[in-house]
Amino acid sequence: MTMAHVVYDITGCPELDQLSGDELIDAMRQTAHRLGCTPRISLIDPFEPFGHTCVLVLSESHITVSTWPESGLAHVDVQDDAPAGAIHHLRGNVQV
Repeated sequence: MTMAHVVYDITGCPELDQLSGDELIDAMRQTAHRLGCTPRISLIDPFEPFGHTCVLVLSESHITVSTWPESGLAHVDVQDDAPAGAIHHLRGNVQV
């Protein structure tokens, strides 16, 4: 299996300030399942006053998302054998 590592910066996400860490992890889990991956462990690290870094460890690798609602920015890091599809699933799951 060939692994690929991709990083996306998604801008223009005004709804990020309404997104909880739990909602983001749920969207990441749904994305992992759609990609055929197995979620193992998750971590939510909230920023003050708002925003999150969320990590989802997969049997196959990982997905991480950091948000900066004040800038409308989400930084997505995916390592998997099919990471290109991840961004489309994740964006659809969190409406960003």
